[in-house]
Amino acid sequence: MSLIFRISEVARRVKNEISKVVVDAEFTAELLLATLLAEEHVLLEGPPGSAKTLTAKAFAKATGLTFKRVQMTVETMPSDITGFYVYTLTGQRFFRKGPVFSNILLIDELNRAPPRTQSALLEAMQERQVTIEGDTYRLPRPFLVLATQMPHGAVGTYALPEVILDRFAVKIDTYYLEPEREKEVIAKVDIIEEFPVYPVSNPKELLELASLVKEVFVDEDIMAYIVNLVNYLRNHPSIETGPSTRSTVHLYKLSRVYAAIRGRDYVVPDDVKILAPYVLEHRIKVKPQLEIEGVTPTGLMEEALRSVEVPK
Repeated sequence: MSLIFRISEVARRVKNEISKVVVDAEFTAELLLATLLAEEHVLLEGPPGSAKTLTAKAFAKATGLTFKRVQMTVETMPSDITGFYVYTLTGQRFFRKGPVFSNILLIDELNRAPPRTQSALLEAMQERQVTIEGDTYRLPRPFLVLATQMPHGAVGTYALPEVILDRFAVKIDTYYLEPEREKEVIAKVDIIEEFPVYPVSNPKELLELASLVKEVFVDEDIMAYIVNLVNYLRNHPSIETGPSTRSTVHLYKLSRVYAAIRGRDYVVPDDVKILAPYVLEHRIKVKPQLEIEGVTPTGLMEEALRSVEVPK
């Protein structure tokens, strides 16, 4: 079985399972799988009740991966995520692993946690390890942090610092459904509550695909297109802080996986154009005086896609 067929087939099966309980989530499922196989992380933002947690649970179940969830509050401590040592009366100590020791870690409402607790995720996301009292523990693979956050400015939330935002390869906005799609939710609510989602893959297969996806061909002109998009934004006069080099790498890696999911062993410009808003927009910080005038990351991203020459 060819690499491309295997990846596209796994994607098809995962989408089918998630669709049993989440309406209108096919593209979101593709983005989640692409990020997982690129070994990066996802941020979901949207109002309460827009199926963020349900989508995460369904994705974990469909991929056959271990799943842990942390509900962030202002009282959440770093040790609630990473784990801690327990000391006995005899002086012995035992490490009690936190929920970060899983394949998929759902951090619910990340921006409700104080900055110190948010920062506890940095080592895990970047190096796939945690250090407790000088001891380093490797995390299982594959490893995906799937964080949700409330919309910016919601009561009781802290703004995520740029250093954390930059660790998320993809940011997906979730919305309330259109009336017709919301009627579908009502019609299948009994099925949704039964949660009939079953594993259609496993950690071993996903790790193998994550390694093999590196064989997807990316032409030098496509690489240049990715770099040019990022630099257009980085050098835009309306932008205070632009996308980092990490974002360039993320867009490159995700384009390879997305091409494979779409049934190709090579990347085309449309792969980059489709993914760019999800990879780059959340890393754009507009100058405050222009933000007041209505300049948005979305508008600047659309301008970049119109203005940067697309390879033929």
